[in-house]
Amino acid sequence: MSHFLLLKYPLVVQEEILHQMNACQLTELSFTSTRLKKMFQKFKIHADSVTYHLVSPTDCGIEVKAGRARFKIRIARTWCNKSWSVWIVNGAKMLINLLERREMSSEHLHQSGISLKSEISILEEINTHLMSFLKVEKFNVTILYYKNFRDIFIWNIVEKFDVVRVDDENEPEPISIEWRNLKFLEEEVQKNELYLNVRVV
Repeated sequence: MSHFLLLKYPLVVQEEILHQMNACQLTELSFTSTRLKKMFQKFKIHADSVTYHLVSPTDCGIEVKAGRARFKIRIARTWCNKSWSVWIVNGAKMLINLLERREMSSEHLHQSGISLKSEISILEEINTHLMSFLKVEKFNVTILYYKNFRDIFIWNIVEKFDVVRVDDENEPEPISIEWRNLKFLEEEVQKNELYLNVRVV
């Protein structure tokens, strides 16, 4: 359902419709309308988990899971000739291209006249947007690269992770990691489970 159609209904009807939708559907709607986002903030949307994906310094993402439904946003420095759509993130418009997975290209942002930001800073803005209305049961993080990941904002905003994973599920080879970064994950990050497929360098 488009947000234009939804907003035509009385408030009581709007809320009844929203209660029939899962967190992933509502997450997508939140980027289309500031009014809807403010409505979501009033009664908070439950999500089973949020997982941060740190693939490389120029490729990262966030995934919301609710039951069997998943909604993924990928921020990558890639070019794609797919259809574009406007999302509103923290009151600012961002032009994105729609893929099987949501993929936001910083090149597109640049060519659209929007100031070019790092992929991690865009992820942080999207995370701020989501955390304003999501009530998250569990947080996870998957890391595929080791340089500078300790500087990323997520360690400061998540008190405890359910699963911290340093592994590329598509590759059997271990991920290279420096000892100081491994020690950081083992000793300074609060988590229930730490899964490692690594080679210390």
